[in-house]
Amino acid sequence: TIMLLFIFLHTIIESFIMSSPSSMIFFLLFSFLILSFLLFFFFIFFFFFFFFFQAEDGIRDAQESRGLGDVYKRQVWHEVTVGSCAIAAVYDKKKQILYVGNLGDSRCVVGSVCADSGILESVEMSKDHSAATDSERLRVRTEHPSDPTVIKEQWDEIVQEYGWFLKNRARFTRSLGDACMKDVDSASFYNERVPDGLAKMLPLPQKPYVSNKTEVRMRRVAPGDQFVVLACDGLWDEMSSDQVVHTVRWLIDTHGPGENIAALLLNFCLVKIVRRLQAEEPDLELTGVPDLSLIHI
Repeated sequence: TIMLLFIFLHTIIESFIMSSPSSMIFFLLFSFLILSFLLFFFFIFFFFFFFFFQAEDGIRDAQESRGLGDVYKRQVWHEVTVGSCAIAAVYDKKKQILYVGNLGDSRCVVGSVCADSGILESVEMSKDHSAATDSERLRVRTEHPSDPTVIKEQWDEIVQEYGWFLKNRARFTRSLGDACMKDVDSASFYNERVPDGLAKMLPLPQKPYVSNKTEVRMRRVAPGDQFVVLACDGLWDEMSSDQVVHTVRWLIDTHGPGENIAALLLNFCLVKIVRRLQAEEPDLELTGVPDLSLIHI
């Protein structure tokens, strides 16, 4: 366009040169003004599109950042609310000593035959770190004397019974994770985003409501010790320590020590749950263990 304009102006200028000098000067001034306006609008057009695309890119980046921010918030929410209990056992064969470390309401039990009576007994190698344990309730209340509601008994909608709860949220008193119950910043983050219906973490935990301190016990292995069972609270809520060790002994005698006794024990426990629910909740119409997966709490 500019080249065509210059060719046109050149032709006009030649015609004016052939006429008079004053006309030529006037025309040159007029042409300069036209070119100035054209250049002005060209630069306006260029900068408009440049900033328009820049703004569009900025909006897109902002949207992506907001999306990443939402993902980050979900990840942080996950990090401050998720936790787990843990238990581990180590057997020192040379020293003949069993070491058990526990953090939470999992449990380790040794099945041992008493030398005097010859009866199979359960020897608990851990203490349940639960609000239902008297010593744990005392410990938590002693650490938080200014909070009268730190542990209280209330109705549990899931199992339909009264139980002891820590800060209206947990039955365990020690765990890995669960930062919202241990750290002020995590608790503040939790309180700002806690869904309706869930209690806020108040007062903020100047001291951890849930402890990180592992409890370790040791036992010199006796001639009557036969096996060790480690399991989470799902098993111990359904069966006592004595029931578990006698069930394990029966499974070993029935199926042999080479079988997967852990899997057999879990299936035994699930069958026990089905029978209990058939008696307590006949409307569920349970016929077997597979039906348990169809229950929605």
